[in-house]
Amino acid sequence: MAEPLPSMSTVPASRRPLNLAFFVLALVLLLTTVSTWSVNQLAAQQQRTRFLREADTVTQSVEQRLDIYIEAMRSARGLWSVNSEVSRDDFARYIDSLELIRNYPGIQGIGYAEYVRPGQLGAFEARLRRQGLPSFRVRPVPAQDAYVPVTYLEPRNEANAYAMGFDMHSEALRRAAIERALTNGEAAATAPVTLVQEKRKESSQSGFLIYLPIYENGVGLRTVEERRAALRGFLYAAFRTGDFLSGVDRRTRYGEIDLRVSDDAATMYGEIKQGAQFFDSHELNVAGRTWKLEFSAPPEFGQNVFSLTPWVVLVVGLSIALAAFWTTNSQVRARERAEEMSSRLARSRASLTESRAEFAAIFQAMQDTALFAGPTGEVRLSNAALNRTFGYATDELQGRNLSSLRVSAEMPSQNDFNSSVARYRRKDGSEFTGEVQRSFVRNEAGEVIGQLEVVRDMTERLEAERALRESELRYQGVLEAMPQLVWVTDPQGRHRYFNSGWYAFTGLSPDESVDFGFAKALHPDDVERSLLTWERSWRYGEPYEIEYRFRRFDGEYHWFVGRASPIHNAEGQVIEWVGTCTDIHERIEFEGQLRRSEARYRGLIEGMPQIVWLSDPRGETTYFNRRWAEYVGEQRAGGGLSEEVVHPHERATFTEQWGRSLHGKVPFEGEYRLVRADGEYRTFMVRSLPILGEDGAVIEWVGTLTDVEDQVYSEASSRLLAEISRVLAVPLGETRDIPRVLRLLTERFADSAALWLRDGVELHETIESRPHVNFDVLEGRQEDIEQYVRGIIERGESDLVASNDTLYAMGLSSVLAIPLIARGEQPLGALFLGYRHVADDRDQELAHEVAARLATAIDNQRLFRQASEAEREVKELNQTLELRVEMRTQELLEANRELEAFSYSVSHDLRTPLRHIVGFGDLLGKEAGEVLGDKGQRYLNIITGAATRMSALIDDLLNFSRMGRQEMRFAEVDLNTLLHEAIEELDVGGAAVKWELGPLPHVPGDPGLLKLVFTNLLSNALKYSRTRAERTVSVTARLGADETIVAVRDNGVGFDSRFADKLFGVFQRLHRAEEFEGTGIGLANVRRIVTRHGGRVWAESTLGEGATFYIALPLQSPHAAEQGLHVHVKDTA
Repeated sequence: MAEPLPSMSTVPASRRPLNLAFFVLALVLLLTTVSTWSVNQLAAQQQRTRFLREADTVTQSVEQRLDIYIEAMRSARGLWSVNSEVSRDDFARYIDSLELIRNYPGIQGIGYAEYVRPGQLGAFEARLRRQGLPSFRVRPVPAQDAYVPVTYLEPRNEANAYAMGFDMHSEALRRAAIERALTNGEAAATAPVTLVQEKRKESSQSGFLIYLPIYENGVGLRTVEERRAALRGFLYAAFRTGDFLSGVDRRTRYGEIDLRVSDDAATMYGEIKQGAQFFDSHELNVAGRTWKLEFSAPPEFGQNVFSLTPWVVLVVGLSIALAAFWTTNSQVRARERAEEMSSRLARSRASLTESRAEFAAIFQAMQDTALFAGPTGEVRLSNAALNRTFGYATDELQGRNLSSLRVSAEMPSQNDFNSSVARYRRKDGSEFTGEVQRSFVRNEAGEVIGQLEVVRDMTERLEAERALRESELRYQGVLEAMPQLVWVTDPQGRHRYFNSGWYAFTGLSPDESVDFGFAKALHPDDVERSLLTWERSWRYGEPYEIEYRFRRFDGEYHWFVGRASPIHNAEGQVIEWVGTCTDIHERIEFEGQLRRSEARYRGLIEGMPQIVWLSDPRGETTYFNRRWAEYVGEQRAGGGLSEEVVHPHERATFTEQWGRSLHGKVPFEGEYRLVRADGEYRTFMVRSLPILGEDGAVIEWVGTLTDVEDQVYSEASSRLLAEISRVLAVPLGETRDIPRVLRLLTERFADSAALWLRDGVELHETIESRPHVNFDVLEGRQEDIEQYVRGIIERGESDLVASNDTLYAMGLSSVLAIPLIARGEQPLGALFLGYRHVADDRDQELAHEVAARLATAIDNQRLFRQASEAEREVKELNQTLELRVEMRTQELLEANRELEAFSYSVSHDLRTPLRHIVGFGDLLGKEAGEVLGDKGQRYLNIITGAATRMSALIDDLLNFSRMGRQEMRFAEVDLNTLLHEAIEELDVGGAAVKWELGPLPHVPGDPGLLKLVFTNLLSNALKYSRTRAERTVSVTARLGADETIVAVRDNGVGFDSRFADKLFGVFQRLHRAEEFEGTGIGLANVRRIVTRHGGRVWAESTLGEGATFYIALPLQSPHAAEQGLHVHVKDTA
């Protein structure tokens, strides 16, 4: 019970009503203040919660947009993973397929910037100009360690065209992002910059760029050095910050929020307006840069009807307070007027008044509509919420039944006390669903004396629930329609949902998949790794991405990339996880096959001894194996196979021939001298074949460079020796053209040649040189030079002088001095050869061979001079002194015997070392064959082959020499019989031979020598036609006025008719020894034999169509007549 009020007599009459009224007023105002403050705090908290949720949404929107753009860049980088080269048009087609303007708003463009190393800038600019950018140049061009110019940039518009060629490495902020991308191997963003495109606009805005490095395929990228060495360039995206962020939707149903974005305190976008009440900030990692996103909103943000509740509570509270104050004051004054009433009645009435005031305060403060009715439902009292909910004034329903507010007149029974749902009708006739709760007021006897019904409008809640159900249905429809496997888990990671794609692929049932059944489909090797990744992401609430394998319903495993992200509520708590699994099996398989194929291809090419190169359809080299850099050096390797590495004398021919091949799409082949890293030139066989596509267009050119320097040197040496031998092989008595030999040496072998011959104590010199050799340097040093020459002659030993100042001043690098020694006697003189390089073993070997031939020729000439002098003396003394004639005759015969002995000595002395070379060469091949490498085996084969050819050459030379001295024995010769004997002795070999033999006449001649003529001619016909599928050789004859002409024809390779006069010279050959063997003596023998018979020889041919050799033999030979032979020629034709 309440404490008794103080006695009325204890309080002054003038103060009792006033004090009590103010007490009630203060109490109600206190309750109103507390209620208003609580409701206001709740409304403010609701506004801030909405503001923070919208700020999070905008942040996620910015982050997701950046992730999408970076993923687009990574997908574009895949072009370089598939193709070794990506052209400007290839890049444009791919970027066009992305539809940048529609799918990626705010992006200025996506481009490619090639990483250009020092020394490659000129070649890079030239290549871009050939690709359709005639005015392309890199700007600016300060001296620096690398360049990163804009190479491709899409879409192609006027603004982006202005940026082409801009070196982004020259600007500090861009260079910092480039180096960070190179160091980390990941995407890197710049600090705020002004885009190059903005410089041409009247009003510019801040921008930024994101770089993504591109590396060579199949190269290790573990360290920064490896990544820098393998770097090809950067894929980058340019953004205008305003355009990028203005596309982020900041309008909400509660109003628009303001956004300011800054990077290291530099504002990139937006501003915070004055008068804002709500503030929030987020930090966002943008490709290595930290963006600060600051949000603000005005006080009215997020306000709704509930925001007015504090004012309603305040007004109602004040009204109740005033009403209570008035009521209390009236009651007290009434009590004063009824002082005759007992104090107990006064206390009861005061208590009743207080209870009613409290009830009225609570009743009116209720937010839901409250209706107090009598036992039968007649409304007696209603609160202010009636007007908000039903549109009636508070006293408008008094006396009406509660059922008049319902659409259905049914009412719950009086025993009901639970809440229920019913349809209600407002004053304006509209209906709504309300939640109703009824309670009955009973007296002490338990009889119902009244009822209180509280109605809450559920329209907004039902609408929200309906929208939620529809959203969930749409959400589920999207998940079911996705081609990926989609799943959803609760915060603890237990799977609650899988889309139909999961069940179709795995064959698992829903019961098998729920909770942690996800692992049942994983490959056993991937389970632990997947669980560790999931646990780490679950612990820190971070998204994850992983590649793993799932078992298909048929037991086959497929590769998938799995991604999952947490879903947070307004408080930042994870409420579920949503994940997808995308089938990448075909991509993984293809990438694996591609890597294995490329590895095999690269390994094969890198392991080849030749230089292998590739070029694009325009002829620009795109690849060399490692042999190229080893040969030309790192400095020249980057320039490719261009005319800069070709010998200056051959550049025009190389450019013309390569251009014809490119234009005609035909193979390219030729021998060219290419510069080596040390500046020397070596001869290479250059070959290239076009690889054609299905449409006949050239996809690329595949070429090889084979070093044939040794082969070419050997052939050139053989031709030089043959030419020198031809010059020296003149009949005895004729002067040998020594200056011509020296000119040959300076034209084909050395830069200068000097021959010093000793005549008693005197020295005579003959010098030939190229124009660049400066002999003025030796002026005044003649005595020193002669002393050095005499030392070489006296010692009989060779000497090589190399790399001194005198030689450099002359324009030479080395001089080789070789004594001229014949028959092992005292040297006749010395041969000096000067080179612009240091003479190597090949040069010295060839020089010694030339010196030996010169010594032999000079010695033979001196011997012949001695013999001629002796013969002259004999003739002078023949008439006066017979004895002296006989003595001189003996000396002449002795000289001839010495000449014969010399020939035998040459044959024996040269054959012996050659047999040693061949024999020991074979032994070396057997003993050390496995130890020697391929190059060593090749050198050994060259040695033994050259020795064998030298032995055959000596035999042919001796036979040729004997041929001129052999006595002829004339007889009547049946050429038919002679021809058949020669054919029977031939080694036909190879393809079948079709013989077409016509009748031949009888002629006077030496049978043995004429048979040798037929043998040589037929052997040549078979040898040079062996490349034909069927060889045809015909022999015919026709009679002339005083001679018989025999023709030998074949269908072989033929020869150039311009060189027909050289065929019958000694050592003259029109084909390389590697193609057709031989020494060049056979046809010389034919000419000598036919000439001794008084006849003549000649030949006719068209290159590639065979050859015809003619021999004309006289019908009556004067030599035969001298021997008493007269032949009757039969015309059998």
